[in-house]
Formats: sequence, structure tokens, C-alpha cells
Amino acid sequence: MEINQIKEIAKDIARRKWYIVIERPGSPVIDWDGGTSSVNKYFSGALQSPFKINGFAFFQNKLMVDMKEHTRINKFLLQKYKTDKDYLKKLAVRMEKECDHIRNYADSLDKNDFNSIKLFFDRFYGMIAHFRWVYNAAEVLERIVKEAIEKPLKKNFISKYNIELNEIKKKIKEESIRKSDFDKIKEYPEIFEMINKFLKEFSWIKIFHFQGDCLSYDDFMEELKESLDIETKEQEESNIEEAIWILRYLIFLRTHIAESNAYAGAVLKPTLEKLAKKFGLTYEDITFMTHNEVKEMIDKKVMPITKEEIKDRRENGFACINLNDEYYFFSGRELKYLLAFYKEFAGEEKVETDFLKGTAANGGFVKGVAKVVTNVNEFHKLEKGDILIANSTTPNYMPIMGKAAAFLTDEGGITCHAAIVSREMGKPCIIGLKKATKVFNDGDMIEVDANKGIVRKI
Repeated sequence: MEINQIKEIAKDIARRKWYIVIERPGSPVIDWDGGTSSVNKYFSGALQSPFKINGFAFFQNKLMVDMKEHTRINKFLLQKYKTDKDYLKKLAVRMEKECDHIRNYADSLDKNDFNSIKLFFDRFYGMIAHFRWVYNAAEVLERIVKEAIEKPLKKNFISKYNIELNEIKKKIKEESIRKSDFDKIKEYPEIFEMINKFLKEFSWIKIFHFQGDCLSYDDFMEELKESLDIETKEQEESNIEEAIWILRYLIFLRTHIAESNAYAGAVLKPTLEKLAKKFGLTYEDITFMTHNEVKEMIDKKVMPITKEEIKDRRENGFACINLNDEYYFFSGRELKYLLAFYKEFAGEEKVETDFLKGTAANGGFVKGVAKVVTNVNEFHKLEKGDILIANSTTPNYMPIMGKAAAFLTDEGGITCHAAIVSREMGKPCIIGLKKATKVFNDGDMIEVDANKGIVRKI
């Protein structure tokens, strides 16, 4: 690839604001290449609606979606949920069937036929792109449930105040009364009567604990003039039981998808091992090759890249970038250029703090030794009573989670794996800390207050 093209791609990445889905240091190419390259091939099928994502990448060990696209997906799903209550249910049921299908499909393949790998990749990568919507839907429903829980059972006077005030503003706008003509408001009997009725009901609202004065007509008119263009949004009623049911289904699905992918990958592992051995590679080597490179090995019976290139990917990383519906894979020298240009355009982020606040997934208070565990190769570090810090946890973390005193993650909402396991194990857990894996180091003594969602060095 030409240097100028790499520079423009780096510039495009740097100018965008990204939503971090998950962070996976040490993750192999086989995990992200196909799903990133084919996201727009499969995502429309997942949503059962034409939909293309402009900005999807695995970059600097993070799976990322352009923030504008992430927001657009959320708005799309929210609108669908409001207009068709069965839409998300149908997607969820379909997703569960796909999970069953990917496991059964893997079992049905001829493990001695290398073509099975090609067939599996096509299905597997489609599923990786499909499950993306589950994260968005969970985020949308978490917000709906949270707002419903925080909403008073009945309308307080302040809620009634805002509703009545909005009615007065609406009427003023209907009559096209300008702010400069507010002194003539008495010439509009209906509006004048609405204001007097409003003051009669709410004039006391400025007095609190015997302090303040009643709201006068003149004071009210001044406040009305200043706030005429500001409308207080009346909260919509939602079917909280249905939202909770779907959200719980999505909580199940997020882990079920990961489990199904893991199962299918394990079933096909012996076939990949045989292919690797045939070319003098290890299983780990072949997982750092792209979908097309593995297919070329099978079809042309030649190695499309050198062992040195594979080693470089394992040691120095890679990037899968999908921008404007164009896919780019970077490793080796091209990756070095991309990272250098990106650093030039984006600058370097500084992390300096001993204190972080996130979302409490399960309450509790504990002090302990921090252990940052970002991949399976670091599982050995965690000892009984340590505090597990990760970008996020997945089903393969289960063997070490029982030893941890608490869980802290950079990512996740109330539907994420760490949150679910913490509630099942009864362990303190704070999620969505953003930078816990960067702020805290192995051996730090930290204090976790999962009742308040706070963690600090001590």
C-alpha cells in the first residue's frame, strides 16, 4: 500500500470519535479479520433491514465502532422497539437459533477435509457480524429500564409544574406572541387565564424550608420570557415488564453467543492443527493468518505469507480497518506506518489518576492486591483474594474468577459477563471504568467500593 494512502487512513481513524466495544490484547487475526471485513455483508441480515456501518475496526487491540454509527444503530433499534414490540424479540430468537446452528454446523463438518475450514469461516464470520446488534439493543433497553425505575410512581408537583408550563408556552407559540409583546399578554384572555390558574396552583413552589418568596406574576413572566424556547420533555410511559424480559434474554444471549463461538472453534481446532502441521506451522501460527490467506493455503497449497510475517503479527500486532465500506488489513511495516501517522494526528493520551468511578454491577466493599489480566496468557498471575482487573471478562475467565475477591472491568453494562457472574458468585463488581487496566498495575493495593462504583489506590 502507498504511504500516502496509509497516511489518509490514519488521518480518518484519528478524526473520528470511536465507541470501544471490547479490548482484546494478544487476540489472533482469525478472531477479527473476517468479521470486520464482512460486517456490512451480514449486518443488514442481522437487523432484517438495509443498514451499512461506516467505521468498524479492530485497532490497537480494540474492537471499535464509529460513535456516530453506534448512536445511529441505537436510534434505529429504539425506534423499532417503539413501533414494533416484537422486533427485538424476533431478532433475539433468531440469534439463539443461529447459535444452535453454528454448533451443529461445526459438528456436521468433515474434520479431515480442509474445505470444511472455508465453509466454517463463512458461517462463523457472519455470526461475528450478526451479534453486534445485541450490544446496542442491550444498551438501549438498559437505558429504558433505568429511566423507568428512576421515574416516580406518581407525578410530583414539579412534574405537573413543567407540564402546565409547557402548555402555556405552546399556546403562546400558537398565537405567535413575541417576547417583546409579553406586556400585552392580558389581551389574550385564554393565555392570561392559564397563567393565573398556574400561579394559583404553583406560586408556592419557590419557597423551601421557610425561605424564599412566592412566585409573582411579574417574576413568572420574566422566567417565561427566558425559558420560552426551552421545553421540558415529558417522559414517555414504557412497558417496563416487556423491556426487562427482552433485556434478560439479551443477557443470556451475550454469553450464549460467546459460548457457541468457543464451542464451534474448539470442534474445528483439530482440522486447523492438521492444516498448520502440513505447512510446518503451529496452531497459534495459523490463527494469525487472515481468512483469505488460509483459503489460499487450502486452494493453492502454498504459503501466502512467510513465517517471519506471522511471527511479527504475533509479537507486534495487526489492524483490521473498515472505513467507507472499504476493508484494509495492516501488519508489519504498513502497521508501523499506520500507528506512527495515527499518533501524529491523534496525539498521545495521558492517564494520571489513582481514582476511578464506574457502574456498580454488584455491591460490596473489599481491599486487595490488583492483578491486571487482559488475556488467557496472564491467568496464572491471579491468586486467591486478588482483585481481578480486565478489559472485560468472557466465559474462559471462569476458572480464575472464583479466586478473585472482586471484579473490575473497563467495559460493559449490567448485561455483560462480569456483571452476571458477580451477581451469581456474590462478589463486588464495578464495570465501565474505562481505564482501570491502564491506571492500576499488578501489585497495587486498592480499595473497591462497589456500593458506590468507586475504586482507588491506597
